[in-house]
Amino acid sequence: MNPLLAARARMEVSLAFHRVFAAIGAVSGTALSFDLGLLWPRFTRLALLLPALGWLFRVFESAR
Repeated sequence: MNPLLAARARMEVSLAFHRVFAAIGAVSGTALSFDLGLLWPRFTRLALLLPALGWLFRVFESAR
């Protein structure tokens, strides 16, 4: 196989995996944020106030 074609094929596979995993992460983060807000709203508000756990919930909230 031509090295240029092999490099292009490798780049296409790499980009495809990146796009798939980014999409899965965005969807799961949004679903988790919605789930936590719907099922445990008091816990979510409390966790946003706690510095130890707040950053984790802020990440999920920003994915919405």
